[in-house]
Amino acid sequence: MISKFSIKGFKGFDQLDIPSLSRITLVGGRNNVGKTSVLEALFMFHDRFNPEMILRQFAWRGVGTIPFNPESMWMPVFYNYEMGKKIEIDAVVNSNDEKMTLKYNPSYTPATIPANNTRPGFRPTQIKTDQKPEPSFSLDITYDSKKMKNQTAHLLMGLNGFGIHLDSTNIERRNAAFLGARVAVNPTEDAQKFGQLDMPQIWEAIALAAREYDCQVICTTHSYECLEAAYEGLSGDLASDFSYIRIDRTDNKTAAKYFDHEMLKIAIDTNMEVR
Repeated sequence: MISKFSIKGFKGFDQLDIPSLSRITLVGGRNNVGKTSVLEALFMFHDRFNPEMILRQFAWRGVGTIPFNPESMWMPVFYNYEMGKKIEIDAVVNSNDEKMTLKYNPSYTPATIPANNTRPGFRPTQIKTDQKPEPSFSLDITYDSKKMKNQTAHLLMGLNGFGIHLDSTNIERRNAAFLGARVAVNPTEDAQKFGQLDMPQIWEAIALAAREYDCQVICTTHSYECLEAAYEGLSGDLASDFSYIRIDRTDNKTAAKYFDHEMLKIAIDTNMEVR
């Protein structure tokens, strides 16, 4: 499980440190504070050798068409659109420190040259002796951990479309799924359609399933009712599996405040603004 996570230079985050993550972590905050961007950073961390790791983020946000150039496709993932700076993501996973760095490279030249067709689609692939490497735009990816040191790869954008070059990598399989949608909630109307939903019981079922299958659930909400239901459903023995992270932004600085189950009870009882 991921127990600690920090983001630097990604989207709206100059620097964000999340000091603790639990088996069930609910992330909240005001609109446009970066809740979804936290999830996208988590997925990019696990999706680091996938050529579609940036495209998938646009798709999750409902963007269907993007111009094929690095300014349109890659610039939005850099803080303040500054592609000259790095994106750094650090995590503690199963008590081990891991780090991923992304850096824009406008003139990456591959060490190997793929064979070109003299007449694409008509003749067999041939190696041409006068063939030269073609520079590509690249996001240079570096990943480092105790088990896998100095893993390097390059997410490419060039004449041949998208691709990824792996210099030195050992793939460790981890499963992650991005599930969710922005849904307008009308409790009265929903109760008429589906019956009365018991949100605390739903949270309890999620927590029990996470324990049974030894997995971690990290999700976001802007609903105070959802937060109250999570607190109520994840009580007793399940309380130790739950934490709430509230993201705040002031003066262009973003901070994450951690609440365990007991701290959240005090906040709710005193009507603190914790969404």
